[in-house]
Amino acid sequence: MQEKKSLFSSDTIKKLNIACLLLVICCVLFYPAKKNIWYDETVSVLCAKGLYYTDGNALTALQLNTSVALEQQNNLSKAYTCTVIDNGNSLLYNEGLHFFTMLSGNSFSGYLFYSKLCAIATLLAFFVLCSLFMEGSIFTSLALLLLASDTIFWGMAQEVRAYEMGMLMVTLATTFFYKYMYKGDRTLHLFLTGLFAVAAILSHYLSAYIILVLLSYILFVKRGLLFTAKNILAIAVPVVIVSIYFYFAAKGFGTMQNQNSALKAKQSEEMFSVTQVVLRSLKFGALNFKTVFPAFNGSAGIVIVSFLMVIALYFGALKVSKTPTEKRNLHLLFILGVSSSFFLAALSIKSHHYTALYSRYHTFCVPFATLFVAYALKVLYDGVNKTLATGLVAIILIPCLALLAIGVIKRKTQVKYNHLEVARKITTEKINKVTIPDWTDAFLLQSFLPSGYKIEYKIDSASTNFVLFHESGTDTIKVIRIIS
Repeated sequence: MQEKKSLFSSDTIKKLNIACLLLVICCVLFYPAKKNIWYDETVSVLCAKGLYYTDGNALTALQLNTSVALEQQNNLSKAYTCTVIDNGNSLLYNEGLHFFTMLSGNSFSGYLFYSKLCAIATLLAFFVLCSLFMEGSIFTSLALLLLASDTIFWGMAQEVRAYEMGMLMVTLATTFFYKYMYKGDRTLHLFLTGLFAVAAILSHYLSAYIILVLLSYILFVKRGLLFTAKNILAIAVPVVIVSIYFYFAAKGFGTMQNQNSALKAKQSEEMFSVTQVVLRSLKFGALNFKTVFPAFNGSAGIVIVSFLMVIALYFGALKVSKTPTEKRNLHLLFILGVSSSFFLAALSIKSHHYTALYSRYHTFCVPFATLFVAYALKVLYDGVNKTLATGLVAIILIPCLALLAIGVIKRKTQVKYNHLEVARKITTEKINKVTIPDWTDAFLLQSFLPSGYKIEYKIDSASTNFVLFHESGTDTIKVIRIIS
């Protein structure tokens, strides 16, 4: 039987895939940085700068109220301490942001650029992972476009939070996991899988649902080969690293437990519903698999139908798949992609509140749900009807791009913290003294002032304003600090 010719040569496909990769990298890199910050981002900023909300009393007792005193807090040890006090989460991100801002300065765009770099690194790692699964297919370009158009991926690339770094680490861990499982069984690949798995957990604890899937796969598929001397040594080092951190960061878990207790008490007053947990989990599952209709209409019927479409794609691709490798890859990617829906739903039911179901917590399975869709469409394209598969590509990709475009157009501009603008005014007008209502305001101002800038802070807890002192008098600006 004569083999069917591909529409493009392998060399052309390779060039198209690289061109698509460069295109999406440029989109992330040159997209204008946002101008506003919200509460969770302030926590990341303060931890990275070695400043925390609870530090104010100690500074007051020591009569330290200058920028020089606050800059002395900006060191690696203090960044670690602040991370543990917060709840022990995102150590790797906070320490990385600390070093990055030491080099790049304290501009808000610099803080955001760190997340952009993580997003670009994620795209590169995702490209390598796609190459392992697609083996030179043009559907690698589709996977890149689907990931770049994902609102969670795009949104986390524009935030001073650890999610993009966590996505990078789980993608790298899965890449080396796949190489270990199916590309040579090298101990080095197992070691790197463990190392990046630990890095993912130290970036964000909730990346654990991906790591649990990878660990389960290894235990079930290669259990006999895993427990050799060299493999045990390979996984021992990452395990020791994370164990040491958890030992020293244990008191941070108490903070997390208190937060969960408060949320549980609040949710009990608002009638917690398991049905709502299931619907929200299915909604985010459908969105991650690029069935984006629930983003336009979140009714229960639309959510259920959208998730059933994902299931149909899974079983349809399985039915027409021609090789055991295709079936294996479909199973793996689907389980990784859907893991957040099950894990976070279980966590929400156990904790008895909806916080675990925030869209950003589904971040870590986005690369795998995305790759599953592209891979399933490739299987359909190769095994059934090219016209049908091409039509499905359009049906999936166009709404994703439309949803992203709507998000960009409706980009939120609400000012929840005006400390960025005040810090800019301080440096522009060379202010060297400011009155503030709370130490938190001083910490945030300090985080956005140039390194070495000298200013004196004066606390007036009865006030709700910034008072900036300059040669011709004072300027009074109301503090904006919206936590929700």
